[in-house]
Amino acid sequence: MGEGGAAAAAAAGAVAKAWYFFFFAAGVCLQPYINVVVFRAGGMSEQQIGVLSALRPWVSAPAAFLWSALADARRAHRAIFLAALALGAAARLGLAAASGFWAFAALSAASEALGAPVTLLADAAVVASSRGDGDYGQTRLYGAWGWGVFGAVSGWAVGRFGGAAAFGGYAALLLPCAWLAARMEMDPLVGKRAAQAAAAADAAADAAAAAAVSSSAAAVGGGGGGGEASAIAVEMAPRKGPRAAGAAGDAAGQRPDQGCPPWAGGGGGDAERDAGPEADGGVEAEGAPLLASAASHAAGAEAASAPAAPPQPSFRGKLRLLLSCPAVLVFFGQATIMGFGIGVIGDFLFLYLQDLGGSRLLMGLTLTVTCASEIPAFMAQGWLLQRVSTEALLHFVIATYAARLALYWALPFAGGAWAVLPIELLHGITFGCGWGGGTVHCKRLAERLGLEGLEATLQGCFQGLYFGVGQGLGALLGGVLTQRRGRAMWAHCAALTLAAWAACAAAECVFVRRGGVGGRAAGSGGRAGGGQTNALRPELKSKASGPDLSGLRPPDAARPSRLGARAAPDEAV
Repeated sequence: MGEGGAAAAAAAGAVAKAWYFFFFAAGVCLQPYINVVVFRAGGMSEQQIGVLSALRPWVSAPAAFLWSALADARRAHRAIFLAALALGAAARLGLAAASGFWAFAALSAASEALGAPVTLLADAAVVASSRGDGDYGQTRLYGAWGWGVFGAVSGWAVGRFGGAAAFGGYAALLLPCAWLAARMEMDPLVGKRAAQAAAAADAAADAAAAAAVSSSAAAVGGGGGGGEASAIAVEMAPRKGPRAAGAAGDAAGQRPDQGCPPWAGGGGGDAERDAGPEADGGVEAEGAPLLASAASHAAGAEAASAPAAPPQPSFRGKLRLLLSCPAVLVFFGQATIMGFGIGVIGDFLFLYLQDLGGSRLLMGLTLTVTCASEIPAFMAQGWLLQRVSTEALLHFVIATYAARLALYWALPFAGGAWAVLPIELLHGITFGCGWGGGTVHCKRLAERLGLEGLEATLQGCFQGLYFGVGQGLGALLGGVLTQRRGRAMWAHCAALTLAAWAACAAAECVFVRRGGVGGRAAGSGGRAGGGQTNALRPELKSKASGPDLSGLRPPDAARPSRLGARAAPDEAV
């Protein structure tokens, strides 16, 4: 990357970091307090709050999937990103003037349906432009900074001025966020696939050119006494082998050893050496049958493979395989379990703290502590993922969710509401490692399975299950259990998390580790040299390989003694 490219990449990274900061700073002013200052203040019961809280993610789950799939299919990432940011914010601000269950439900559903793809498109763009697994975490941690810095401030302001401070802070911080959104780099999602299409076209063109050259050599050298013409044809053929690698390799963006094979392009093979200055006319004539036979053999092999690469699967075909892959389904189960935990905690912790006598300031401080724990988790993401597979990391995250839920149940035994602050340090593991590891796992699965064109769709599925299906289940079940069981809800949810984790781990052992497309290799980021065969990417013939000429021999009577004497040193080399 040149200096200009490095400067452009640095500028794009700075814009993305600033966007994450202001977007999450705006979100922390309103979203954590909706259940307290809007729904409970509006007379909603715990069960109604659970339904409203579940409605939001359950609407966002299919919406995120559909919006991201549309963005991938239409290559309209920027337009959808900006429209979703504006329309989702407008619907969310409308909650300030609403009253009653059905009004709350309609506006909550609208805000989630319209704003669902915002973060997933931003995440997918950052991951696509990242050069390492740790780059996303380094960018995403600025969102944690925004959430943490404004968390305590928003708690104090809401405690002092009520719900108006929550909506006012949200609207004010969205203004710089919108300005930055218009300048965010969304092109990597399109540019990556354009580069892949160009590479495939170049490969097909090279194969066709090689076949044409080989056919010409065979036609010229196949007739009687045509050895001299064959040598001339081979000598004049375009050189794309090792001798011409300096020019051809640079032009094609390849290493020298990735050019056309010598026998296909005439660039440095044995035939060329035999036609060199040391060979006289008699040797050329004697070697002509071997050259003609080799060229004819190469032409036939290349012509058979040259018409076109195997057709790429359609968007729907890739989507069907995505939803039937065992490794992907296990990952989706893990995302749902993590979402269940975040749904219970996010929607009922503040109500629980209020019942225990906690102030709005304490609520804001919990947000600051959670973000303080996120920052080192995101900063260490690259280091961690070099040593631990994403699969193992996600298992550890789910176990920590179960422990965190159980500790909330024990709060009254630990001295009251303020004892929640040390527990919130676990958020760095449950969300920082869980969300960062899950996002990178999406990238690794896409690379392993050859899901070119479905990066944002896979990210949308992950976000939809995490912040949609899973969070909705946590909110709905949390509301029912809170109204019926009170504080024991936390213990019940911890037990359910453990049971679901065990089921997911068993499915992984049975269906993934014993084989199947996209197994453990996807989680290890390709560190193991093997891994499963790519099920979606067609096996293209390597340009560094060619037809097997080992069994090709000239007739005994026509086998030149000088040519045979020269072949031995070449084979030794």
